[in-house]
Amino acid sequence: MRWLYRVSRGTAYVGWVARRWKVGSAIMSLVDKLIFSIRLLHNKTFRDIAISLLATYGLYFFGSLIHFEPWHLVTSFVQYLFFLPSCKSLLRISNALTHFRPRREHS
Repeated sequence: MRWLYRVSRGTAYVGWVARRWKVGSAIMSLVDKLIFSIRLLHNKTFRDIAISLLATYGLYFFGSLIHFEPWHLVTSFVQYLFFLPSCKSLLRISNALTHFRPRREHS
């Protein structure tokens, strides 16, 4: 019976070591990913895209909270994602047509 106690203690110790190993590797993986994301922020293109996305969706979220309609985020977020690029294209076209100046021919 004493051998069963020793075996159970040994397996408990192995489990304890395995859990500590797994937690340690998870922390190291997290540190590596944080270092990678900090390096990624030094990339100008990525930084500009990240800032524009945060500004766009942050304002969308902030506007829904100001109007006390956060459920609007859940019910219409997919439609907003599909509508946003077309709205931007329409604004570009209307801006181009508004500032269109025909060439004057000199005689």
